[in-house]
Amino acid sequence: PSPEERLESFGSLKEISGGNLFIGCFDYVKKVKTYNMYVAVNNSITTPLKETLTFEKSTSFTIIHRDKLKVIGGNKVELDLTPGDAYIIIEGALADDEFLRFQ
Repeated sequence: PSPEERLESFGSLKEISGGNLFIGCFDYVKKVKTYNMYVAVNNSITTPLKETLTFEKSTSFTIIHRDKLKVIGGNKVELDLTPGDAYIIIEGALADDEFLRFQ
């Protein structure tokens, strides 16, 4: 994206470490609650990538990677991406049944 199209900030995301990471930022609305959602993609099709997303405050995160869902807590999310790989990160904990309806 051009500099005019880049967000300076979104949600409580504070810092992204290193590499060739592309991040899309979205509002995910579930019933009456809006969650900050990020889609993090390794922009390389040849090089694996390890990234850390740091957030302003400690909270819970729902992490969706391939066909797995996990909920973690803290203010950092560690990503280990193969070439072209992606994660969905949602600020807040979603129950498994909510994930099934998310697909």
